[in-house]
Amino acid sequence: MAKFPVRLLDVAVSQSGQGRWKWNVSDGTTEIAAGFETTREAAQTQGDSALFALLSINRQ
Repeated sequence: MAKFPVRLLDVAVSQSGQGRWKWNVSDGTTEIAAGFETTREAAQTQGDSALFALLSINRQ
């Protein structure tokens, strides 16, 4: 089995204009997934879901 480098992934939520919130998952330098929602709570939920999906990928 090949070894993969360990990466710390982070979910960030920021306001992007009026009534628009951007979420993104990154490893500090590279944005891996991103999207926009109309509420901060929805953006956080979508970002967390994306992070979970990335962590759930089978790397075999």
